[in-house]
Amino acid sequence: MPEQLADALDVRIEPIARGEYRPGEMRHLTSDITRARTMGYEPTVDLGTGIERYLAWVRTQGDVRDYFGAAEAGLRAKRIVHQAAEK
Repeated sequence: MPEQLADALDVRIEPIARGEYRPGEMRHLTSDITRARTMGYEPTVDLGTGIERYLAWVRTQGDVRDYFGAAEAGLRAKRIVHQAAEK
């Protein structure tokens, strides 16, 4: 998925994995619709089309402020971000 998003935006995106987390945060997540399919669900839009539609919507939102940098600094100042133990 990161590669498809990078291609749609025509930018190279490298994930940042620092091995950090916040207490209560979900740290292992895999998207899978297998169980939904057993109940009859089938997607009507492929991932590439969904990404394009999402980006088209984002582009209609105008200029939005980047809250992530300030939020990260605040979490670090409050010592909420923890280092994961090495395995």
